[in-house]
Amino acid sequence: MAVLRFCRLVFVIGLLLSVAMATTVPAAPGHACACRAAIAPGGARATMNHEAALVHWDGTTETIVMQLAMDATTDNVALVVPTPAPATVAAADKAAFVELDTLTAPQVQHKRRWILGIGMVGSAPREGAAGAHAPSPSTTTSPSRSW
Repeated sequence: MAVLRFCRLVFVIGLLLSVAMATTVPAAPGHACACRAAIAPGGARATMNHEAALVHWDGTTETIVMQLAMDATTDNVALVVPTPAPATVAAADKAAFVELDTLTAPQVQHKRRWILGIGMVGSAPREGAAGAHAPSPSTTTSPSRSW
């Protein structure tokens, strides 16, 4: 009976820890994709080269702004994006992606390290070596030899 209670207790604690960890660990960023469903009519072709999406959620409405680059042999191409409910589609301003590119551009930093002092590189005292002293002659012991 006691073993059964102990097993139940261990199970409940494990379950509670699993739920606690699942709710506190943030999800990793995901790769956004517009499903690459560019459909061209008849014998025409359309290929997606690049896509980027900005997603905004205000608590009630989700807004997705997409930037697409594609090669197509026609100007009549459909893009299929699955949505949970009918969506409103409108052209967006390119400025949002220009600003995003500016904000996320890699920053190149040049740092120079100067080594001052005379001698070889690395001749400067290292951390912890500044307080080290040579042993005094009175504390050193050496075997005395008498010949």
